[in-house]
Amino acid sequence: MRHELLFRAGTDFAELPLWQRRGVGLAWVRDADDRPRISPDLELPMRADYEAHVRAKRVES
Repeated sequence: MRHELLFRAGTDFAELPLWQRRGVGLAWVRDADDRPRISPDLELPMRADYEAHVRAKRVES
């Protein structure tokens, strides 16, 4: 449905950047000087790969 609505408005959903199609993830990371900062993740995987990605990020922190 959203693909069709966007196409009618002149936008091809498949040509949008990945972050616009799947969203953006944010995670706390530590810099080299051990200061925390927020790091954006613009290439989120889909379905089961997303779950594994989130679990891996949780282990890193």
